[in-house]
Amino acid sequence: MKNRIGLVLVLLAVATAFWFSWVQRGSIEAEPGVLTLRIGHFTTDPQFIGFLDQAGAEYERLNPGVRVRQMAIPRQMYLQWLRTQLVGETAPEIMQFAYFMPGVEEMVMHQFTVLNTWVNQPNPYRSHETGNLAWKDTFLDGLNSRDAYNEKLRAYFGIPLIMGGYSFFYNETMRAGLGIKPPPWSYRDFCEVAGVLERANEMTKVGGAVVPIVGSEQSSYALFKMLFSSVTQSLLLDLDSNFDLRVSHEEAATGYFLGRWNYQNTEVQRGLQLIREGSRLMNNGFSQIQKQDGVARFLQGRGLALAGSQTDLTFFRGAATFEVGETSFPLPDESDPTYGRYVLGPVNERSGSSTLTLGVLRSPQQRRAVDFLQFLTGSAMTELLKQETQWRVSVKSDSGEDMSRLISGYPKTLFDVLNAQGSEQAFHKNRYQLFKIDGGVSVFAKTMDEESPEGFRTWLDRQRSTLGETIRQQDAVIVSDIMMSDALDGKTDTRLMDFLDLNNRQEAQYLRLTREVEKIRQ
Repeated sequence: MKNRIGLVLVLLAVATAFWFSWVQRGSIEAEPGVLTLRIGHFTTDPQFIGFLDQAGAEYERLNPGVRVRQMAIPRQMYLQWLRTQLVGETAPEIMQFAYFMPGVEEMVMHQFTVLNTWVNQPNPYRSHETGNLAWKDTFLDGLNSRDAYNEKLRAYFGIPLIMGGYSFFYNETMRAGLGIKPPPWSYRDFCEVAGVLERANEMTKVGGAVVPIVGSEQSSYALFKMLFSSVTQSLLLDLDSNFDLRVSHEEAATGYFLGRWNYQNTEVQRGLQLIREGSRLMNNGFSQIQKQDGVARFLQGRGLALAGSQTDLTFFRGAATFEVGETSFPLPDESDPTYGRYVLGPVNERSGSSTLTLGVLRSPQQRRAVDFLQFLTGSAMTELLKQETQWRVSVKSDSGEDMSRLISGYPKTLFDVLNAQGSEQAFHKNRYQLFKIDGGVSVFAKTMDEESPEGFRTWLDRQRSTLGETIRQQDAVIVSDIMMSDALDGKTDTRLMDFLDLNNRQEAQYLRLTREVEKIRQ
């Protein structure tokens, strides 16, 4: 019976995706002699759809023989729709993609246009202040996100439009009504806020008490990531073995075996304790609640605050019946009586990976499609995107990016690095121990130290093997490129130089990883 229901749901999703595609196809058909650029995407926010409509109309005005049409497909159905379009050779010229979707990386490598030629040249739609920069250098992260750049192939496949990241939203109407001090709040401040809500709940005696923070799978992740990062900053410095101001998964895994950290480490224990305390500020069962259900609870006034994506603010302000505010996460500061000694400074709110990435399908229209992406990331459309969505755009502003509300500080990546590659399965399987009444930090840490080592070893061996195979495959390409470069009348082949530089760094990484794996095996 369950299998039959599952099959029906899959068929329904596919049918719905086809229906969305068919409904929108009527507006996509163009008259003879007119080139139509189609954009398939799953960002169905009304503000973004409105932006694309305006951008398309302006591009059509500048290029009378071109029509721009978007195909907005719900995210739950997008991957199946995308695959169907590619198989049927009816895919749009421009498509959104993200590597968190299963199988997308292989799909992009085989179906999408390599953009190296264009990203190394100036964007003709940038103003004169930044017009001489290479297109990739106009992006805040230099097109260095996983979606945009494939390091193994040394190829750019995507153009992101916005920056990702998380924010802390709150019900300003509720805050003012209860006489709660205005933000920003420290962690201790917010614990006092929780006390105000508890007293208010006791006075009203109404079912469905208001919680300090509405919890969901996504909301809890964002909060826990910031809390953990606020008290593990010294460990971040200890694990940075190559002094590049960031900690990689490799450094975390090897550092575990070299005795630089484990789950009994003082900073890790304080971070886990802070997460356990933070979970008490949320509704029961938060880890089983999907994002949309958490958002619904917040909009219903069942919680004072909610952690979410920075892009959620525009939606909240349009959908809520109360005033929605945005502030920094309530984290411990140096004066905190329990956690202050572990805090070196604020946690960085400015960093984040670029996202909402668009790629160009290999087709006779790919040059025109790339030109449209340059147009979207040009000066005029960048300003329009900010104006229409209030999102943080991925491209540098000609007038300077307004980041006054964002705090600069220590990276917030350690929670992901320690509990992901190698230890991810153990973390997700056992995290309930951290939150349950008869569990706690010591129980969770003991379990993680028992189960994580094998996962770390397996991951390191796999990384070493994959990197070695990649280097071997590159050897033949390097020899071929050198022979072709010799025929270029003595001109320097910059692409080959970049390739050799990457290959040298990969070989150094392979040798270092080999030495570390051998130490672990001893």
